[in-house]
Amino acid sequence: MKFLISIAILTCIAIIIIILFQNKGADYYNTIAQQEKLIKEIRNLREENDRLKKEIFLLKNDPFYLEKYARDTYGLAASNEIIFKFEQ
Repeated sequence: MKFLISIAILTCIAIIIIILFQNKGADYYNTIAQQEKLIKEIRNLREENDRLKKEIFLLKNDPFYLEKYARDTYGLAASNEIIFKFEQ
């Protein structure tokens, strides 16, 4: 009789454990997928940061780059130049 009660108690404990941890595997894989996504985002942000640092350096130290940037971004011209804009 004690054996059957022990088996019943162990079975109940096993069922409770299964119920409590059945979704943990899916949660684990979702967490891993989210972690990989965040690692990729960090990598992209670091590349963007490096690109912006390079652009800042060029804007501060390279007058030709600064001139090209001003022309391309703001449509600026030298005092003796005329800008013609053509629409396509």
